[in-house]
Amino acid sequence: MLTTVAYVPGQDTDAFRSAVTNEVTGTGYTTGGQSVTGKSVTYDAVSNELRLLHADVAWPAATITGIRVAVLYKATGLATTDPLLGYAVLDGDNAVTNGTFTLDVDATAVLRITAA
Repeated sequence: MLTTVAYVPGQDTDAFRSAVTNEVTGTGYTTGGQSVTGKSVTYDAVSNELRLLHADVAWPAATITGIRVAVLYKATGLATTDPLLGYAVLDGDNAVTNGTFTLDVDATAVLRITAA
């Protein structure tokens, strides 16, 4: 899901999607964002990292303004039980007018969990 700069992720307080505020609105954007595709989990023994990856996410034919934070969560069907997995704070406010907004994810991992 995408939010404006008014949402400040609280790593110590925000556990579920219901804590996320100021979601963007606009043509081509549905409340709650969209499901990711191409999901995979790998383990890199050299770095001791569990890596979660998914394909880039795109909103085609969209008009959206004020995009600043992308929030990744596991959908359970209820905002109060959808656990937050991570977020990315984008460089500045982003917008798209009658075009495609693409969230380009890192090719090696969206989330990395390092074993101690």
